[in-house]
Amino acid sequence: MGFSILSQAADAGVEEVGFYNVGDPFMHKNLDGFVAHAKKVGFKYTYLSTNGALATPERAKPVIDAGLDSIKFSLNAGTRESYKIVHGRDEFDLAVKHLKYISNYRKEKKKDLYIAITYVITKQNHKELDNLKKELSEYVDEIAATPFHSQNGQMTPAEKLLA
Repeated sequence: MGFSILSQAADAGVEEVGFYNVGDPFMHKNLDGFVAHAKKVGFKYTYLSTNGALATPERAKPVIDAGLDSIKFSLNAGTRESYKIVHGRDEFDLAVKHLKYISNYRKEKKKDLYIAITYVITKQNHKELDNLKKELSEYVDEIAATPFHSQNGQMTPAEKLLA
């Protein structure tokens, strides 16, 4: 079904496709197949957003080799402690390890892959951004930090915790 949707979108003139939504795109076992098919049917730009925990070398390499143009890591914290509060899991070190691997793989294979970190500024992590930049800037093309905002009133419990 996914291949058909990609083909239909390309036939309709869509030029970019992002692989993300609820849940991490690396959860899908055929992510590399979707990226390869998107490139085959004419998408000029393919991208995804991940928290990085599932972006293992075994999963990331085939996706990058399939032609992925951009990967964004949603870290939203500068320490393990803050990451666990914001993301609900203690996977900060794992996400950073995978980000560094992907960055080094990009350099080694001379891939034209754009790598970014997004960072939502909260009351827990606002003092950690400078350190994150210091530690990870060499591995990415951009670190984009934005203040936490409600999603049209849909995040009231989260707002109390994070804002």
